Amino acid sequence: MRLTQLHYFIKVVDCGGVNAAARELLVSQPTVSTAIRELEAELEVPLFRRIRQQMVLTEEGSYFYSKVSPLLLDLAQAAEETRKLGRSKNLVRVGVPPMIGIFTIPPILSEFCRQYPEIEVKFLESSTDNQQQLLQNDLVDMVLMIGESQYNVGFEQYAVLHTRYAFYVGPEHPLAAASYGGGVCNPSRIGQGTTGAV
Repeated sequence: MRLTQLHYFIKVVDCGGVNAAARELLVSQPTVSTAIRELEAELEVPLFRRIRQQMVLTEEGSYFYSKVSPLLLDLAQAAEETRKLGRSKNLVRVGVPPMIGIFTIPPILSEFCRQYPEIEVKFLESSTDNQQQLLQNDLVDMVLMIGESQYNVGFEQYAVLHTRYAFYVGPEHPLAAASYGGGVCNPSRIGQGTTGAV
């Protein structure tokens, strides 16, 4: 007994005939008729009475339909839930702070999608204060945060980007020649785009 035979049997009952069932199944009429005959031969009982152009269930056919129909519905539901489970495994949810996401996400996402086209990435914007809550409530799989702080205590952390902060002053400003953190704001180079590191 094959699943295809059962599926064709149910469709013939629902459609009221072989021709209508074949049209819905997008197969030939002889294909459906053969499946029904093979099923009846295996069960050793007639499932239908052929009355003119209609297929009417026998008593045995009605009983078989009542048992098989819910099983196929359960099977279809199980298949759909399994597909959804598989799709969910290919989804990665990432929490990002609103501003940092604009600058850092596009190049990272572009390269990631190139290497892993089968994985879908969804972003959830949230303030840094809420990132830990998102992880704990299983609303995201990972978060992108700025620096190491009290917010990411207890979670695995990986540095993915280092940012250099700088300030500019005019050449006549008192701080122009001062040294801060190893960087010097040289007034002669301010116009050339050089910065003093903080």
